[in-house]
Amino acid sequence: MSDHATLTAEDRGARRERLRLLCAADRARVRLLWTLPARPANNGKLDFWSGSMMAVPAIGALLPHVPGPIGRWSRRLRTGTSLLRSAFRATA
Repeated sequence: MSDHATLTAEDRGARRERLRLLCAADRARVRLLWTLPARPANNGKLDFWSGSMMAVPAIGALLPHVPGPIGRWSRRLRTGTSLLRSAFRATA
């Protein structure tokens, strides 16, 4: 028998409310990331890869928040590079 079958109606309601709030927080975070201002290029025009949401820093900041395998992969990569940087700093 699963845990879900043994929960009371009050527990299920509390769990549902918690999940609803977490989803709302995630949606707000994604909306905030999408509204980041784009930096103008040197000539005053926006270059698709350097001054928009497709810029490498913007994609790098967004990937850890993507659900699924891509987000897990980017979070692992970020953790690995952080550990590698720490090891280099410790040996320097």
